[in-house]
Amino acid sequence: MSIAEYNDLMKDGVWKYGNGSMEGKWFAESYEDAVTWGNKMGHGGDTFRVVQIDMPDDIASKLHADPHLDGIGPARYAELSDLNDPRTKITWSKEVKATPKACK
Repeated sequence: MSIAEYNDLMKDGVWKYGNGSMEGKWFAESYEDAVTWGNKMGHGGDTFRVVQIDMPDDIASKLHADPHLDGIGPARYAELSDLNDPRTKITWSKEVKATPKACK
């Protein structure tokens, strides 16, 4: 996610969607794939943030799964209502330096 989106999430404590975006978020199933997507998305800066969440099984089992999203790897789509459920928590995050070659 972009640094600005992450900062808003930390400040407000609420997952949001931007203009023209989906009403949820895609999550890679591996750190490596998350970094690949972060580079391809070109979040408008030199860095972006990879965020891991912990979600209850009753929510996670209902998420839409794509086994090879964008030709990169497996990912799951979570609606904002699922992300904003008080039982869903961010477990860790890491700021990642964008790799310019990977952004093309």
